[in-house]
Order: sequence, then structure tokens, then C-alpha cells
Amino acid sequence: MTEYQLCAGLIAACIPVMEGMAPYRDFNKIGPLHLLLNGAVAFGLNIAGVYLIEAAGSVVLTLSGVVKDVLLLCAATMLFGSVISLSQGLG
Repeated sequence: MTEYQLCAGLIAACIPVMEGMAPYRDFNKIGPLHLLLNGAVAFGLNIAGVYLIEAAGSVVLTLSGVVKDVLLLCAATMLFGSVISLSQGLG
């Protein structure tokens, strides 16, 4: 058994303890196509990150992640009316 298989097995064993059985029950509602598409998007994001690090350096990747988080919070506040407290905003 490889390390990858061992890690995947441990994660699969922890899901019922940490999340309950809902992820397994909801799999039929979501379907394998959505799961595969989600995996493909995550794979593409990892590939894009590798090319970004190669082209611009790891500092740019880190800073772009911070900018992405700030824009995500601003969008959530404007679109969904989320309330951000003062301490959250300062953080």
C-alpha cells in the first residue's frame, strides 16, 4: 500500500466521524459527473498555480491569494449582505 492510498483511506475513515453520514447520502443527489468536474477544476487550479510560481515567483502567488480573499469577502458583503464585524475587518 502506498502512502497516498494510506492517506486516502484515513481520510475516508474520518469522514463519518467528522462530518457524519451526510456526504455519503448526498452523493446520489450530486452524482459522479459533478464530482469529476470539481476534481478537474481543482486539478486545473493546481496546474495554474505551478505555472504562476514558475513565471512570477512564490511571493506573487501568496499576494494574489491575499487579494483573492479580500475580493471574495467584499463580494460576499455586497452580493449576499453578509455582515463583517470590526474585529473581522481589521483581521
